[in-house]
Amino acid sequence: MTVLPWDPVTADATSECPLVVTGLACLNGLELRSSGGGKAVSINDRPVAGGHFVSLRGRPAELREGLNWIKVTGGAADVAVRVRFFREPCEVPIRTPSQPPEDYRALDAIIALQQGGSLLPSLEEPVRRRIAQLFPNAGDPSRVAAVARLDLQRAANFDNVFDGLFAGRDPDWAFWLPKPDTIRHGRACMEARQAILQKYPDTWSSWHDLGYVLQNLRHLEAARHALVRALTIYPDALWSWYELHATDSRLFERTKSDRRTDARAAQRFRSAALRELDQVLRLAQGSPTELMKNPNWHRAFIAQMQRRRDEIDPRPRR
Repeated sequence: MTVLPWDPVTADATSECPLVVTGLACLNGLELRSSGGGKAVSINDRPVAGGHFVSLRGRPAELREGLNWIKVTGGAADVAVRVRFFREPCEVPIRTPSQPPEDYRALDAIIALQQGGSLLPSLEEPVRRRIAQLFPNAGDPSRVAAVARLDLQRAANFDNVFDGLFAGRDPDWAFWLPKPDTIRHGRACMEARQAILQKYPDTWSSWHDLGYVLQNLRHLEAARHALVRALTIYPDALWSWYELHATDSRLFERTKSDRRTDARAAQRFRSAALRELDQVLRLAQGSPTELMKNPNWHRAFIAQMQRRRDEIDPRPRR
């Protein structure tokens, strides 16, 4: 996978790249190859033998399950770090619960109360009351995760931040812009999600929300790893499939327009985005969420997903 700097890079400066690690117990080493003249000097603030190429064997003590930070020094504006993992054979259990996990139900309730849009101030208290109804125990991990997501969404004001940042610009590269507030809020969101993940590493929402934040901040390959891990916990999570589809769609557009990328890579992301979209449509039609119990929203969502499919694959369907 390739990870990109979180904030703008200038010559002789340092930056950090978010890296998502899953299955740490099976890891047997990794390699870091920096491009653009950058050099990796630390992982999670633990120094590594800095250079354009870094090789760590065994289970590196510097890494943690979930979100990690690779510090890069120097380099040009197109600096990136290619990461290669080495793993021992291992099994990742894929759960098949008969009912959605409670934290999934909480997120679903939040989305339904927002009516699929931004969190308006007038909706915040009804959302909090709904969470309290779903999870009466204040210490319930699902309630903690749901409330934390709500707090982060309000604190970062995601939609306003993203709309202002990407307006009139190429969204896939807009995070390079020197926007201190966006950088501060986005970093705080990621670290808060990681803190919850470390406390509750086997909950769906911990991994889904980490992927959600990374995907919205255009750290697409890192987001992909987190969302796939969320789906091993709850394979029928429509909203994880939805975010994973959005992630691979953006990766397809990015690799398609990048002359340095093998055309086969773009095709792989295109195929993945179509498969994920089929999953979204299947789940939306077969097991409507709280939002889609409203027939108007249900029809609009299905129509939107079908239009997306036609945009990615304009060939006539048989």
